[in-house]
Amino acid sequence: MNKSYLKQMLTYFSKVYHLGEKINTLNKKRVKSPFEISTITFVVLFAFM
Repeated sequence: MNKSYLKQMLTYFSKVYHLGEKINTLNKKRVKSPFEISTITFVVLFAFM
């Protein structure tokens, strides 16, 4: 997959579904998590695409 195509696809999904706003509204329930919840959510969404 070409990098520009990947960038266009991510930009499209971000504009249409407002993913950035929705990811930032998620809350962490674990006290000591080594990763940010936004990073985990992005990886999972990207994997399903």
